[in-house]
Amino acid sequence: MPYCDRCGRQVSAYAFYCNSCGRQLQTLSRLPGPATRYVQPTIPGSMPHPLSSRPKGVSVLTALVIIGGIVDILTAVFFVILAGVSLSWLGPLTGFGIGGILLWLLSLGLLVCGIVCFILAYGLWNGHGWAWTWTLISSILGLIVSIPGIAVGSGVLGIIIYAAIIYYLTRTRVKVFFGKGPVSPVGGAI
Repeated sequence: MPYCDRCGRQVSAYAFYCNSCGRQLQTLSRLPGPATRYVQPTIPGSMPHPLSSRPKGVSVLTALVIIGGIVDILTAVFFVILAGVSLSWLGPLTGFGIGGILLWLLSLGLLVCGIVCFILAYGLWNGHGWAWTWTLISSILGLIVSIPGIAVGSGVLGIIIYAAIIYYLTRTRVKVFFGKGPVSPVGGAI
């Protein structure tokens, strides 16, 4: 029996998609008679997605997450500099003003968020299921946080963006790419 070149699990010789990860299987040879598909066995995780199997929206989403990570890190650096100026003239490590401490904490939080964005972008780009899950969770939380912003007029854009991401992540092709969607036995996504 052949193996999926993405996750390494055995697949039916007649399958067009892997039942485990949803990857479209490559045709190496066809025998006369019924449509038979064979895949080349490889070590699990050794072969990345070919660009043709990644939905374009996932590439766009990955780029947006990377941009968000860069903005978070640059903002963290700005707040560290601002905290250094506001703590004392001797430097950021000697002052204990409440404003400076809050800026330090905010910059640390932004730095962590920036690093998480880069990890998430890696997972999205490579089609890892955990990246789909965390992007969906963070989008739902972002949508919830944006709702009160409507009262001050700043939450509308956040609601539109997060709702679009949630809608996109729940599309069948995207879910199959991340191994989250069901695949029919005949080979097509359900």
